[in-house]
Amino acid sequence: MKIQLIILGLFIAITSYSQNIIKGVVKDDKNQILTGANIVLKNTEVGTTSDENGLFSLQLANLPQDLSVSFIGFETKEIKLTSNKFLEVILTTSISIDEVEVSSNINSSDFSLVSNIQTQKLSRKEL
Repeated sequence: MKIQLIILGLFIAITSYSQNIIKGVVKDDKNQILTGANIVLKNTEVGTTSDENGLFSLQLANLPQDLSVSFIGFETKEIKLTSNKFLEVILTTSISIDEVEVSSNINSSDFSLVSNIQTQKLSRKEL
């Protein structure tokens, strides 16, 4: 009888532990996966990033929780978690950059700080 109660207790503990894992995928508004998106529980230090397939998994202490999903160049999305269903997070583009040109000019005065290296030949006796 005691063994059955221990097994039942372990089963309940394992079942309740696994119920608080949130899994999902992060994509953009063109249905492309976003690798390296930040997924963080708000007001905590608990978080993760999406993998090369855009997938993530995050363990929660309890529900409900507020989730924040962000990626550079996209608007941050706030999600209220009330269940452990699989999430498909779609982020929309926040800025659009077509082309950036970077140029620099070198002044001849910059080269005046560099001096020539002088060489001198020594014979074996001088060494």
